[in-house]
Amino acid sequence: MKKFSQQIWLILGLMTLLIGCLDPPEYSNTPKIKFKRLEFVSGDGRADSLKLTFDFEDGDGNIGLSELDVWDEFFPYYFIVYYDSGRLTTDTNGDTITAAGYYIVTLSDSLAVPPFKLGTTNGELIDEVFSEVDNRPAFDPRCDDYLYGDGWSDTLFVTRNPYYNNMDITFLKKRNGQFIETDLAQEFNQDECDVVPEVLRIPIFDPERIGKPTVGNITYSYLSNGVGLFLAQLDTFKIEFFIYDRDLNKSNVVQTPEYTLSDID
Repeated sequence: MKKFSQQIWLILGLMTLLIGCLDPPEYSNTPKIKFKRLEFVSGDGRADSLKLTFDFEDGDGNIGLSELDVWDEFFPYYFIVYYDSGRLTTDTNGDTITAAGYYIVTLSDSLAVPPFKLGTTNGELIDEVFSEVDNRPAFDPRCDDYLYGDGWSDTLFVTRNPYYNNMDITFLKKRNGQFIETDLAQEFNQDECDVVPEVLRIPIFDPERIGKPTVGNITYSYLSNGVGLFLAQLDTFKIEFFIYDRDLNKSNVVQTPEYTLSDID
Protein backbone atom coordinates (compact mmCIF):
# COMPACT_ATOMS: atom_id res chain seq x y z
CA MET A 1 0.00 0.00 0.00
CA LYS A 2 2.87 2.37 0.75
CA LYS A 3 4.35 2.03 -2.72
CA PHE A 4 0.93 2.49 -4.31
CA SER A 5 0.30 5.66 -2.29
CA GLN A 6 3.67 7.19 -3.15
CA GLN A 7 3.02 6.65 -6.85
CA ILE A 8 -0.32 8.40 -6.53
CA TRP A 9 1.00 11.49 -4.76
CA LEU A 10 4.42 12.00 -6.26
CA ILE A 11 4.14 11.66 -10.01
CA LEU A 12 3.31 14.82 -11.97
CA GLY A 13 2.51 15.42 -15.58
CA LEU A 14 3.36 18.00 -18.21
CA MET A 15 1.53 21.05 -19.40
CA THR A 16 1.19 22.87 -22.70
CA LEU A 17 0.46 26.55 -23.19
CA LEU A 18 -0.61 28.88 -25.95
CA ILE A 19 0.47 32.41 -25.07
CA GLY A 20 -0.57 35.74 -26.47
CA CYS A 21 -0.13 39.40 -25.61
CA LEU A 22 -2.94 41.81 -24.92
CA ASP A 23 -3.10 45.40 -23.78
CA PRO A 24 -2.30 45.66 -20.02
CA PRO A 25 -5.59 47.44 -19.03
CA GLU A 26 -7.68 44.51 -20.26
CA TYR A 27 -6.64 42.02 -17.56
CA SER A 28 -6.47 42.00 -13.79
CA ASN A 29 -3.27 40.93 -12.02
CA THR A 30 -5.42 38.32 -10.28
CA PRO A 31 -5.55 35.31 -12.61
CA LYS A 32 -8.86 34.27 -14.13
CA ILE A 33 -9.48 30.72 -15.31
CA LYS A 34 -12.20 28.87 -17.27
CA PHE A 35 -12.67 25.11 -17.65
CA LYS A 36 -12.14 23.76 -21.16
CA ARG A 37 -12.04 19.95 -21.17
CA LEU A 38 -11.24 16.81 -19.16
CA GLU A 39 -9.70 13.66 -20.63
CA PHE A 40 -8.58 10.28 -19.29
CA VAL A 41 -5.75 8.34 -20.94
CA SER A 42 -5.04 4.78 -19.83
CA GLY A 43 -1.40 3.99 -19.30
CA ASP A 44 -1.79 0.31 -20.33
CA GLY A 45 0.10 -0.95 -17.29
CA ARG A 46 1.91 2.30 -16.65
CA ALA A 47 0.61 5.47 -14.98
CA ASP A 48 -2.81 6.63 -16.09
CA SER A 49 -3.28 10.30 -16.93
CA LEU A 50 -6.18 12.60 -16.06
CA LYS A 51 -5.76 15.66 -18.28
CA LEU A 52 -7.40 18.87 -17.13
CA THR A 53 -7.33 21.74 -19.64
CA PHE A 54 -8.38 25.28 -18.76
CA ASP A 55 -8.06 28.76 -20.24
CA PHE A 56 -6.39 31.51 -18.23
CA GLU A 57 -5.69 35.21 -18.36
CA ASP A 58 -3.40 37.21 -16.09
CA GLY A 59 -2.44 40.88 -16.23
CA ASP A 60 1.18 40.38 -15.16
CA GLY A 61 1.85 36.81 -16.32
CA ASN A 62 3.44 35.69 -13.06
CA ILE A 63 2.08 32.15 -13.06
CA GLY A 64 4.34 29.20 -12.27
CA LEU A 65 6.80 27.89 -9.69
CA SER A 66 10.27 26.44 -10.22
CA GLU A 67 11.81 23.46 -8.41
CA LEU A 68 13.78 25.97 -6.32
CA ASP A 69 10.63 27.67 -5.04
CA VAL A 70 10.52 25.85 -1.68
CA TRP A 71 11.52 28.85 0.47
CA ASP A 72 9.97 32.19 1.38
CA GLU A 73 6.20 31.81 0.85
CA PHE A 74 6.46 28.44 -0.91
CA PHE A 75 7.72 26.01 1.76
CA PRO A 76 5.60 22.82 2.09
CA TYR A 77 4.35 22.93 5.70
CA TYR A 78 4.62 24.52 9.13
CA PHE A 79 5.78 22.57 12.16
CA ILE A 80 3.67 23.01 15.30
CA VAL A 81 6.08 23.90 18.14
CA TYR A 82 5.99 24.70 21.85
CA TYR A 83 8.47 26.17 24.33
CA ASP A 84 9.99 24.04 27.10
CA SER A 85 12.22 25.76 29.65
CA GLY A 86 13.40 22.59 31.36
CA ARG A 87 13.71 19.76 28.85
CA LEU A 88 16.36 17.21 29.80
CA THR A 89 18.51 15.95 26.96
CA THR A 90 21.91 14.38 26.34
CA ASP A 91 24.86 16.29 24.88
CA THR A 92 27.56 14.93 22.59
CA ASN A 93 29.57 13.71 25.59
CA GLY A 94 26.66 11.70 26.91
CA ASP A 95 26.01 14.08 29.81
CA THR A 96 22.46 14.98 30.80
CA ILE A 97 21.77 18.69 30.45
CA THR A 98 18.80 21.02 30.64
CA ALA A 99 17.99 22.45 27.21
CA ALA A 100 15.43 25.24 26.99
CA GLY A 101 13.92 25.98 23.61
CA TYR A 102 11.19 25.26 21.12
CA TYR A 103 10.33 21.64 20.35
CA ILE A 104 8.26 20.17 17.54
CA VAL A 105 4.95 18.73 18.71
CA THR A 106 4.53 15.06 17.80
CA LEU A 107 1.50 12.81 17.91
CA SER A 108 2.77 10.96 21.00
CA ASP A 109 4.53 13.80 22.87
CA SER A 110 3.01 13.83 26.38
CA LEU A 111 5.20 16.80 27.38
CA ALA A 112 3.80 19.18 24.77
CA VAL A 113 2.22 22.12 26.60
CA PRO A 114 0.40 24.99 24.86
CA PRO A 115 0.57 27.68 23.68
CA PHE A 116 1.53 26.18 20.36
CA LYS A 117 3.22 28.28 17.67
CA LEU A 118 4.26 27.75 14.06
CA GLY A 119 7.78 27.04 12.86
CA THR A 120 8.57 27.11 9.16
CA THR A 121 10.68 24.58 7.32
CA ASN A 122 13.00 27.55 6.71
CA GLY A 123 13.81 27.50 10.45
CA GLU A 124 11.78 30.61 11.31
CA LEU A 125 9.42 30.96 14.27
CA ILE A 126 6.05 32.62 13.67
CA ASP A 127 5.55 34.66 16.84
CA GLU A 128 1.75 34.69 16.96
CA VAL A 129 0.02 31.85 18.79
CA PHE A 130 -1.30 28.97 16.70
CA SER A 131 -3.35 27.48 19.55
CA GLU A 132 -3.83 28.18 23.25
CA VAL A 133 -4.95 24.58 23.81
CA ASP A 134 -3.64 21.18 22.83
CA ASN A 135 -5.52 20.86 19.54
CA ARG A 136 -3.81 17.79 18.11
CA PRO A 137 -6.52 16.04 16.07
CA ALA A 138 -7.03 12.31 16.02
CA PHE A 139 -4.95 10.48 13.45
CA ASP A 140 -6.94 10.43 10.23
CA PRO A 141 -6.52 8.61 6.90
CA ARG A 142 -5.80 11.80 4.93
CA CYS A 143 -2.72 12.59 7.07
CA ASP A 144 -3.26 16.30 6.46
CA ASP A 145 -2.20 17.13 10.02
CA TYR A 146 0.74 14.77 10.43
CA LEU A 147 4.05 13.94 8.77
CA TYR A 148 6.20 10.85 9.19
CA GLY A 149 9.43 9.82 7.48
CA ASP A 150 12.40 11.72 6.03
CA GLY A 151 14.49 10.73 9.05
CA TRP A 152 11.84 11.54 11.67
CA SER A 153 11.33 8.85 14.30
CA ASP A 154 7.88 10.05 15.33
CA THR A 155 4.75 11.39 13.67
CA LEU A 156 5.00 15.20 13.57
CA PHE A 157 2.08 17.56 14.06
CA VAL A 158 2.13 19.94 11.08
CA THR A 159 -0.16 22.21 9.12
CA ARG A 160 0.18 22.50 5.37
CA ASN A 161 1.21 25.74 3.73
CA PRO A 162 -1.52 26.41 1.12
CA TYR A 163 0.95 28.30 -1.10
CA TYR A 164 3.36 25.39 -1.56
CA ASN A 165 1.19 24.28 -4.48
CA ASN A 166 0.04 26.86 -7.00
CA MET A 167 -2.86 24.67 -8.06
CA ASP A 168 -5.61 23.10 -5.99
CA ILE A 169 -7.72 20.17 -7.23
CA THR A 170 -10.67 18.78 -5.28
CA PHE A 171 -12.55 15.64 -6.35
CA LEU A 172 -16.30 15.72 -5.70
CA LYS A 173 -18.36 12.53 -5.82
CA LYS A 174 -22.12 12.38 -6.19
CA ARG A 175 -23.98 10.76 -3.34
CA ASN A 176 -27.76 10.89 -2.89
CA GLY A 177 -27.98 13.70 -5.43
CA GLN A 178 -25.36 15.85 -3.67
CA PHE A 179 -21.66 16.34 -4.47
CA ILE A 180 -19.29 15.83 -1.54
CA GLU A 181 -15.53 16.15 -1.31
CA THR A 182 -13.42 13.00 -1.48
CA ASP A 183 -9.83 12.03 -2.23
CA LEU A 184 -7.59 9.07 -2.99
CA ALA A 185 -6.66 8.50 0.65
CA GLN A 186 -10.30 8.25 1.70
CA GLU A 187 -11.27 5.93 -1.13
CA PHE A 188 -8.33 3.55 -0.56
CA ASN A 189 -8.25 3.79 3.27
CA GLN A 190 -4.69 5.08 3.28
CA ASP A 191 -3.43 5.24 6.86
CA GLU A 192 0.25 6.06 6.40
CA CYS A 193 1.84 9.50 6.73
CA ASP A 194 5.27 8.77 5.28
CA VAL A 195 4.31 10.21 1.89
CA VAL A 196 5.30 13.63 0.65
CA PRO A 197 2.47 16.20 0.58
CA GLU A 198 0.64 16.16 -2.71
CA VAL A 199 2.48 18.20 -5.32
CA LEU A 200 0.27 20.17 -7.69
CA ARG A 201 2.57 22.72 -9.25
CA ILE A 202 2.34 24.52 -12.56
CA PRO A 203 5.94 25.30 -13.60
CA ILE A 204 7.12 28.63 -14.97
CA PHE A 205 6.45 28.33 -18.69
CA ASP A 206 8.34 31.41 -19.87
CA PRO A 207 10.34 33.63 -17.46
CA GLU A 208 10.20 36.47 -20.00
CA ARG A 209 6.39 36.55 -19.71
CA ILE A 210 6.48 37.46 -16.00
CA GLY A 211 5.35 41.06 -15.66
CA LYS A 212 3.49 41.03 -18.99
CA PRO A 213 -0.21 40.44 -19.75
CA THR A 214 -0.67 36.81 -20.73
CA VAL A 215 -3.57 34.72 -22.00
CA GLY A 216 -3.60 31.08 -23.07
CA ASN A 217 -4.49 27.59 -21.93
CA ILE A 218 -2.90 25.05 -19.64
CA THR A 219 -3.22 21.28 -19.88
CA TYR A 220 -2.31 19.74 -16.55
CA SER A 221 -1.77 15.96 -16.51
CA TYR A 222 -2.44 14.27 -13.18
CA LEU A 223 -0.48 11.01 -13.50
CA SER A 224 -1.18 8.06 -11.22
CA ASN A 225 -1.26 4.27 -11.28
CA GLY A 226 -4.55 4.45 -9.38
CA VAL A 227 -6.50 7.37 -10.81
CA GLY A 228 -8.53 5.24 -13.22
CA LEU A 229 -9.67 2.90 -10.46
CA PHE A 230 -10.31 5.90 -8.24
CA LEU A 231 -12.56 7.61 -10.79
CA ALA A 232 -14.40 4.36 -11.53
CA GLN A 233 -15.26 4.00 -7.85
CA LEU A 234 -16.63 7.55 -7.73
CA ASP A 235 -19.31 6.73 -10.36
CA THR A 236 -20.46 10.33 -11.03
CA PHE A 237 -17.94 13.04 -10.15
CA LYS A 238 -16.85 16.63 -10.72
CA ILE A 239 -13.53 18.40 -10.20
CA GLU A 240 -13.21 21.78 -8.51
CA PHE A 241 -9.97 23.71 -9.00
CA PHE A 242 -8.21 27.07 -8.78
CA ILE A 243 -4.67 28.44 -9.08
CA TYR A 244 -2.39 30.96 -7.35
CA ASP A 245 0.06 33.29 -9.04
CA ARG A 246 3.50 34.12 -7.63
CA ASP A 247 2.09 37.06 -5.67
CA LEU A 248 -0.31 34.60 -3.95
CA ASN A 249 -3.32 36.02 -5.76
CA LYS A 250 -6.02 33.34 -5.91
CA SER A 251 -7.97 32.85 -9.12
CA ASN A 252 -11.68 32.24 -9.32
CA VAL A 253 -12.82 28.74 -8.30
CA VAL A 254 -14.09 26.61 -11.19
CA GLN A 255 -16.02 23.34 -11.34
CA THR A 256 -16.14 20.93 -14.26
CA PRO A 257 -19.44 19.50 -15.46
CA GLU A 258 -20.38 16.16 -13.87
CA TYR A 259 -18.85 13.08 -15.48
CA THR A 260 -18.49 9.34 -15.23
CA LEU A 261 -15.23 7.69 -16.22
CA SER A 262 -16.82 6.44 -19.46
CA ASP A 263 -17.61 10.05 -20.43
CA ILE A 264 -13.93 11.01 -20.60
CA ASP A 265 -12.28 7.67 -21.40
